[in-house]
Amino acid sequence: MTKPLLAIGCEGTFSLDYPLGQKIDSSGNPYLHGNRVFFGRNTSSVWGVALGDDGSQYCASDLKYYTDTESLAAYSEYAMTTRKFNQDGDLLWYANHGAACFGIAIDDSENIYVYGDAVNSSGVVRTTQGTTGYYNLRKYNSSGVLQWSIDTGFSARHFDSPYPRPIIYHNGYIYVGGTAFPWTDNVLVKIDASDGAIVWSACNEFNSLVRGITVDSSGNVFVAGFFWNSGSVQAVRKYNSSGSFVAGAIGPLNDSGYNSQGMGIVKLSSGNFAVSMTPVLLSETYYVFYEYDSSLNFITKDSGFGDFTLSAIAIDADDTIYGVRVVPSGGSSGTAARTVFGIVGYAIDWQATTFETDTSDIAGNALGALCISVREVQTPSLRLPISLATPTISGMVYISPPGLAFGIALGIPTITRYYVGMPVPVIHRLVFDDDESISIKLKSIQLRISETTTSANYVCEIPDAESLTAILDQIGHSITIWRGVRFNDGIEQIDPWIAVDLSGASVDRGSKNASITLYGESVTAYNNNAISIRNAVYRNDRNGDRRIRCDVDIYLRPNDVADLGNGESFTVNEITIFIDKSSSVMEVSE
Repeated sequence: MTKPLLAIGCEGTFSLDYPLGQKIDSSGNPYLHGNRVFFGRNTSSVWGVALGDDGSQYCASDLKYYTDTESLAAYSEYAMTTRKFNQDGDLLWYANHGAACFGIAIDDSENIYVYGDAVNSSGVVRTTQGTTGYYNLRKYNSSGVLQWSIDTGFSARHFDSPYPRPIIYHNGYIYVGGTAFPWTDNVLVKIDASDGAIVWSACNEFNSLVRGITVDSSGNVFVAGFFWNSGSVQAVRKYNSSGSFVAGAIGPLNDSGYNSQGMGIVKLSSGNFAVSMTPVLLSETYYVFYEYDSSLNFITKDSGFGDFTLSAIAIDADDTIYGVRVVPSGGSSGTAARTVFGIVGYAIDWQATTFETDTSDIAGNALGALCISVREVQTPSLRLPISLATPTISGMVYISPPGLAFGIALGIPTITRYYVGMPVPVIHRLVFDDDESISIKLKSIQLRISETTTSANYVCEIPDAESLTAILDQIGHSITIWRGVRFNDGIEQIDPWIAVDLSGASVDRGSKNASITLYGESVTAYNNNAISIRNAVYRNDRNGDRRIRCDVDIYLRPNDVADLGNGESFTVNEITIFIDKSSSVMEVSE
C-alpha cells in the first residue's frame, strides 16, 4: 500500500545539532521511520530534499566549513553537503561539493542531481561572470558514485541570495533555475541527464530569479519567481521545449502598489497550474494561491489563504498541495509556529510543526522549513517485528516475510546491521513485571542457561531507600531483561529477553562504590532452532565437547543446533553470558 510521504529540509544555526531533515505523513503526523534526522553542528540548513521509492531520503545542505580538515578540527565531524539516508534515517553515504548546495533532484533510476555554488578544482567559489573551469551541477548514482559534473553558467553565489534553488527531473532532462546577476546571466537551464550536456539556457533583460519549476507533457517549462519584462514584473512565465519565451503573467498588485512574486508552481491534474505567491493584501484579505491555464490566463485565486509566505510547495496525485514556510520573525507560539501545511482547494486542511529538539513545545521550538519533497512510497515495516507479521528468526537475524523488510544482528558492544549505516547503541532495561514504576540502573548482567534452569544475576546501582524497599517487595515476582537499540532519531525499540523469578538480593559496599545484586531463576525455555553463530573469536575442545565464545544471541537456547559454518555444528548444552557497559560476551558449550 502506498501513501504520500513528505520530506522537509529545515534551517538551523551553525554549531547546533538540530534535526534539519524531518518526515511527515500526508495527514501531518510525524513519520514513524527516521522522522527527525540530525545533521551535526557543521550544517546550518538543508536547502534541497528528494525521496526515493522506498522512503530513502536525499539532502543538499549548506556548511560552515567545506573541508574535512576544518570541520573535523571545529566539530569533529566530516563535511557533508550531499547525503543519502535510508527509510529509517540512517546515513548511507555522503559527498562534499565544496560549497553551498541548495537543490537536489532524483530520476526514475534513483540517480541524483545536486545543484550548488560553482566551484573550481581548488574549491574556489566563482564570483565573476564568465569565468571557466567551474562546476555547479553534479550527478551521482544511487550508491553515491559521481557520474558527471558541469557548469550551468549561474554566477550569483548562494551567500548573496540564499533561498532554495529549484531543480527538477523530467523525461530524461534536468531543469535548474537560479538568480540572474549580472542581468544577462542565465535564469533557467535545461540539461541532458545522461551526459550533462546543456540543451538550452534562458536569460532575462534585468535582474531576475526562479523559485519554482514544472514541466508539462509536451516539454513546455513553467516557472514562478520574479521576472522583469519591459518595465513590468512577472510572477510566472512559460517557455516552450526549445527554451523560447512564450508568455508571462504579472503578479497581482496589492494595496501598497507592489506586484507579488512567484514562490512555487505545480501542475494540476486538470492541466492548469497553481502558483503560490508572496501574500497579497486585497480589501483586508490575504491571498497566496493563483491558478492559470496552460497559456497563463488567470483562472481563479484562493478564498483567503492567509498571510503565509511559503518557501516551497509540492503536489500529490490527488491534487493535494503541501507547503512549507520559515517561522516568521516574532512567531513563537500557536499558528505562528506552524511550518507545514496540507492544502486542499487552496484552503489549509491541516498544519504541522517542524520541531527543534523539544517535540512537545511549539513555542520557541519550531524550525523554519525551507524545502519539501512529496512521493508515493511503499509504507515500510517497523524496524522491529511489532504486530506486523510473524518473522522466521535465526539468531538475531530477522528473516522477513513479504512486507517486513528488516534484519539486524547485535554485536559487541554495538549494533551491526545488514543495511549500511552508522552504529547505534544496544540498550538493556530491567523491568519489574509487578511494579513497572521501579527504575534502577544496571551495571552488569550475568546469565547461565542450562537444559533445566535459567539463572540470572543483575548488578545494579544502589537505589534510594524507598526504591530499595520496593525492590525487596518484588522477591517472588517475575523480573524481565529487555534488550534492543536506540536509533539516531531517539526512538528506542526493545524486545523482552530473559524473565526469571526474583529470589533474593545482596548489597555490597566498598570505600568508593556500592551495588546491589539481584538474582533469580526460571525454567529454561526451548526453541529447537538451527541458529548461525556469529563472530566466534575463541574455541575450546575438552573431551570431545566444544565450547566457543561469540556474539550475544538473545534467541539461542539449549537443545538448539549451533551452526558454526563450513558444515560444522553442535547441539547446545549450556550458555553463559556476561554484559557490562564496555563488553558483551557469550560462551556456548556442547
